[in-house]
Amino acid sequence: MITRMRSGRAVAIAALLLVALAALPVYAYVGRSIEYLPIEVELISRYTEDRIAYQQLQTAPNLGSDDSLASLLIIKDRKMYLLKDGFDDPRVVRTQQLLIEKESAIIGDVWVNKINGKPDYIRITDRRIELMKNFGEEFVSRQFGSFYTSVRNAFLSKHAQTFRQIMNSRAESGLVVERLPLPKPLYLGAPEEPAKYATYVIGKTIDERLYYAIDADGDGVTETFTVSIPDG
Repeated sequence: MITRMRSGRAVAIAALLLVALAALPVYAYVGRSIEYLPIEVELISRYTEDRIAYQQLQTAPNLGSDDSLASLLIIKDRKMYLLKDGFDDPRVVRTQQLLIEKESAIIGDVWVNKINGKPDYIRITDRRIELMKNFGEEFVSRQFGSFYTSVRNAFLSKHAQTFRQIMNSRAESGLVVERLPLPKPLYLGAPEEPAKYATYVIGKTIDERLYYAIDADGDGVTETFTVSIPDG
């Protein structure tokens, strides 16, 4: 997966979703926005199976939701380990939101903590019993930084490799590639530019995992990459 920051719009979402998805035809996904919920322990309905989920979101500043946050969830032996990079204390954020609303100020970025590769939040539960919770970057990155990085990188590499295999075996995976032309600038004196296309790629594995990748602005860089599994 390749991600890159761009001013003024969403640029990257990477997720393995732990929810059941409706079995829509693959063409139905082309052009649709990606719906997601932030990964939280309270939203996990089943912890009897070992599994991993990773979600990363980077967008333009947004007053209502975190614009730079990565979450790694590991379920192992009925324990849940949730690590985050770019975590902002909701109490501090809410205070800043109220100040902006009270002063009718121009919307600023109240989510000041950005993804930097160092986890700054850890929560560990044994089923629903909380064992640990800490959101200090110094402590979390020192104690869990290497663990977070190694699990995340291996997880992403695995799914990137699977996606390559899907693209190399189009017939078996039912791969769909849809290219939609992007509008050219129409203002007076606009420079002549080559045509660009938004590209949507969708494919399935034998076990029904759905891979979805988007290059929305035609620059050859994938901004959105998701993997969904219909396991409930």
